[in-house]
Amino acid sequence: MNLNRSKNAFTLVELLVVIAIIGILVALLLPAVQAAREAARRMQCTNNMKQCGLAVLNYESTRKHFPMGLQTEWPDPDDSRAVPNHSAQSRVLDQLEQGALQDLYDFTLRIHDVPNRQIIRTSIGAFNCSSDPNTDEGGKSTNNYAHSNFVFCFGSTFMQRRTTRSGPLYLTDGPFAWDIEKKVRQVTDGMSNTTMGTEVIAQEDSEGGAGEWDARGMWGIQYIGSSSYTHHTTPNTSLGDALSTRSYDRCVEIERMPCDRQDTSSEWTTSYSAARSYHTGGVNMVFLDGHVEFVSEDIDLFPYRAMATIAGGETPNVD
Repeated sequence: MNLNRSKNAFTLVELLVVIAIIGILVALLLPAVQAAREAARRMQCTNNMKQCGLAVLNYESTRKHFPMGLQTEWPDPDDSRAVPNHSAQSRVLDQLEQGALQDLYDFTLRIHDVPNRQIIRTSIGAFNCSSDPNTDEGGKSTNNYAHSNFVFCFGSTFMQRRTTRSGPLYLTDGPFAWDIEKKVRQVTDGMSNTTMGTEVIAQEDSEGGAGEWDARGMWGIQYIGSSSYTHHTTPNTSLGDALSTRSYDRCVEIERMPCDRQDTSSEWTTSYSAARSYHTGGVNMVFLDGHVEFVSEDIDLFPYRAMATIAGGETPNVD
């Protein structure tokens, strides 16, 4: 009898040890892989935001003013049609290699009129961040409004309503506002110190129309949180957003996207929405000189609000 037979297979114990080692290696590598993927997505978001910043600067260079934050009034004060609600994003499409859409877009019509309603259903790659699963593809259309992440800065806190109607109804201390085309010379705080825009999170597609649905992250429509935001609260805050003047029925609360439903005022002066992202620790922000910075969600509120004013006299520090 041969007592020196060699082993040709693993024992059960050896096999279990190998499986355990492989499991440990996968557990160690997975976070690193996920971190690398998020770093790549964040870099893509940064590049897209730089494109948006350059688009606005090219627009300003040609027209000698920044785009209107939102057009709510017709050039003819006797025009009795419902408000047009054209966003600032709709005015810089041609600067983002979307000249065909810009040529089709008609500012003499409302956003809900043809052809505008088809255009604002189109996802624009430069307005999106690939970290957001609801906006990671450009060029696709939806049944409702296209989702997006890039929003324009409407100032440090709430819009202010004029007590007498001698101009636009609402004012902001930021670079963008309703029915106003602000100019570089008004930015006395400095272009490199003043925020142009940032990112927000979008929800899943909704049917729109009457009833409750979430309007955050939709570049073609009027709500604060859709195409604009404010520095009323810090980035990624747990405090809720308040988008609509209609009992805030344009905000549906989910994880990362809280809503503030305490105020049921019919005034836009109580509307606000925070910068939000899926990035760990903060959000990307583009400034009026075109540079992009990652702003921590732990930033103090005072310097954060100072970043949003064009003539507040502050010297903000984002560190």
